[in-house]
Amino acid sequence: MPAVQDHNWPTVRSWSQRRGAAPWVPGNVDQVLENLISLLGDIRKDPATDRPFRWPADGSTTTVRAALRSLGASGLVVTTDHGTSAELTLDAVRFLGTGDARYLIAIIHSHTRLIGEILLLLHDAKTHDELNRLAEERYGLSWTTRDQIRRRTTWLRAAGLLDLWKGSNKLVITERGRDLCSRLVLHDPEAIRRRSESDASEGVVLDAPGPMLARELEFLDGALLAERKIQIGYIAGGTSIESIRRLVDLATPVIERSDFVSHCTGHLKVKPSSAEQSLLTLVALGLVEQTGLDTFAPTDITLEWLSADRTLDLVRIIHCRISVVGEVLLGLTHAGDTSNLHRWLLDAYPESPVKRPELAKRLAFLCEADLIEPIGYTRHRITALGTAFLGATPVLPPSGSAAGDGSDASPQAAEQHGHVRDLIAQAREVVEAATDSSNYKRFERAVADSFQALGLDVEWIGNSGTTDVSAVFWISPTEHRKITIEAKTDSGGVISDKDIDFKTLEEHRVRHEADRVILVGPGFGGRVPARASSDRIPLVTAQEIADWLVRSVGTRLFPREIFQLIFGSDPSTADGVWAAVERRMDAVHRVGQALWESGNDPTDIAYNQGRLSVRDLWRMLKTNTAAAPISQEEIEQAINFLTSPVVAAAEKTKHDEYSACASLPVVAARLRSLADVIENGNALRPARHTAARPSLRTRAVPVPRQDPKPAPDLVRSWAAATGRPVSRAGRLPASLIADYQAAHQAPHDES
Repeated sequence: MPAVQDHNWPTVRSWSQRRGAAPWVPGNVDQVLENLISLLGDIRKDPATDRPFRWPADGSTTTVRAALRSLGASGLVVTTDHGTSAELTLDAVRFLGTGDARYLIAIIHSHTRLIGEILLLLHDAKTHDELNRLAEERYGLSWTTRDQIRRRTTWLRAAGLLDLWKGSNKLVITERGRDLCSRLVLHDPEAIRRRSESDASEGVVLDAPGPMLARELEFLDGALLAERKIQIGYIAGGTSIESIRRLVDLATPVIERSDFVSHCTGHLKVKPSSAEQSLLTLVALGLVEQTGLDTFAPTDITLEWLSADRTLDLVRIIHCRISVVGEVLLGLTHAGDTSNLHRWLLDAYPESPVKRPELAKRLAFLCEADLIEPIGYTRHRITALGTAFLGATPVLPPSGSAAGDGSDASPQAAEQHGHVRDLIAQAREVVEAATDSSNYKRFERAVADSFQALGLDVEWIGNSGTTDVSAVFWISPTEHRKITIEAKTDSGGVISDKDIDFKTLEEHRVRHEADRVILVGPGFGGRVPARASSDRIPLVTAQEIADWLVRSVGTRLFPREIFQLIFGSDPSTADGVWAAVERRMDAVHRVGQALWESGNDPTDIAYNQGRLSVRDLWRMLKTNTAAAPISQEEIEQAINFLTSPVVAAAEKTKHDEYSACASLPVVAARLRSLADVIENGNALRPARHTAARPSLRTRAVPVPRQDPKPAPDLVRSWAAATGRPVSRAGRLPASLIADYQAAHQAPHDES
């Protein structure tokens, strides 16, 4: 394994800094280089990203922004101005100049995990499935599909570094690949195991905080921890230690507002409004303070951090002011991957709900400080330094079921936690049952229960000569799609050709009058994927179903969306379905939060009575650090929901402006009540309220009963029967109504 960096090639980042997701452009092995070169050349001519782009290989069209999204942090392109502009890196320019595909692989390898390492793994021929298993066993990269492996091998094959043997579907390294392998700096797969073993026993010396910071930490009690801000805020250059240090150094010893803005726009290529927002973020973090009308300088505690140059002091400062920072370390002791960590944090700190983009910023920040480290695509673990830091830093104690058994929780919370536990247990069961070949009925039942938990109308059949499971997707009142589900188990985790009779699958579909068939198993190999594709039969792994169940804890899909998830023609459809629903939910939160903050901001109230238009909201939210800023259309959809009469969380005022009617926790409480009514109707509510009403030990002072006004028709009928004059229309006299009520009043109970 080479240990010396070839200085003529891109510098390889550390394993923790390299991305787990490989860059991607559409096309097969013969097309990807042509498509990539065309995209890079187009960006060199015109940096704007919100414009159309045509892939030369097949003529399909997209936008430059969408094309760059699939490239990710590949080391080829950097975006500025919130993604509206792009420019090539020096490495990308050199690649275009030389046309050397090996240099391209070196660029991607320097930013992405398991690129050059695949060449090392292929010292003898292997299939994609074998590579996928080795990626997890040796490098901790746990992928449920072969997509990430295939992306990598496609680039390597396109560069002439690998060949695919058609007969056995095995990959073999070429002489060109061996030469490149000898020139790349490759990650040692034993480093993760050695680090894990040493962490348990290696002593760590934790730098003590500076005197001023130590005093602040000493007084950091539960009340102050609970009052911290939820969002870190926007920082030009990204939420990294280096970016923060650069901006604080810029303000040392003092800086004019205009000079700060000018530096950010000139050197960091951000808009003036973004530079202003960065300055406000530094002030909110307590790193910079306003010293004059338009002058700013570092705070004393910041100067203490800079003079000692202790990275952990910056983490401590941020932790003192931003919620769920040090608490992430605590969460990682309970949950290993990002999705589980996010759910744990939401459960442990319901008053400080951190969104996924905000959690991503915290994870990157803590990784940079060496308090945590990534060990897989979505997996992190706390380091020995992080463990020591957590033990010496006050954090907010978790609440809810994350803190214990939840015995003190409300019935509604207990029911919610029980629902979450059921989904997690079901996800675990469907994965375990998939490899229990001695009890195939267990897997059939697990598949049926899983789809039922996802909201489908399911029947477990499982008799000889019939399908295993039948399910109905309710798409619309006029469209119901029936499918048959064949569940196959294998102790080795792979369903091969000998396990499947595709003719029988079609016979089962016809017998049950179903529209489609899906095949479920632990994994699929051999010719099964190709044959299933030709027969338009989706292959669904048990792990995919488990992922859907777990993801349903936070984001619930409707049956029609699950149908799209399974039968969508584009492999990226699955992520798109989840992302669309999650994004709409996130838009409601962000819009509601912005309206509430404006309604409680003295400046906004004095200026515009705390009201915001859609355009005002768009300006406020477009600088959010999420991957894609919220659009005006998404804001309008969120506003329509919040202002609907049944929710009434906001109201429309004059000039198409909107104001908040309640805080988000109160709105959430109403929506929980609404969910209860939607599911159960109003029948249970009066009894519930009556049971909650306290009984009185002493007899209350009688209060005269105020009967509601009777129906006019009843009063007129009574008046006619008793000979009282009354008009056929118009308002009834109060005296006539009083006489009617007196005549129909029941005798008082004198007991």
